[in-house]
Amino acid sequence: MITSPSPSVLSLPQVNPGVVTVLDYLIIKFPRIAPEVWRQRMSDGKVHRHDHSLVSAQTPFKEQERIYYYREVETCLLYTSPSPRD
Repeated sequence: MITSPSPSVLSLPQVNPGVVTVLDYLIIKFPRIAPEVWRQRMSDGKVHRHDHSLVSAQTPFKEQERIYYYREVETCLLYTSPSPRD
C-alpha cells in the first residue's frame, strides 16, 4: 500500500454526535476502518486541520472543523499495450 498523494477532506458535523475527540468521531464515521489504523495515521502525521496543525488521538472534537487525512491505497500496475511495429 502507498499513501494517497492528496488528502481526503471531512467536515465535522454542526452538532456533536456525543463524542469527545476527533478520533472518537472518525471511529463512528468510518466503522470499517479499525481504530488502530486511525491512531497510526495520527501518529504518522497523516491527519491534520486546515491550517496543517496535526490532529492527535486526544484532539478535541470541534463542530464544523475541517479534517484532512491521507488514505492508504492499493498499488496497481497499469498495463499498456506495446506500440505497433512498422
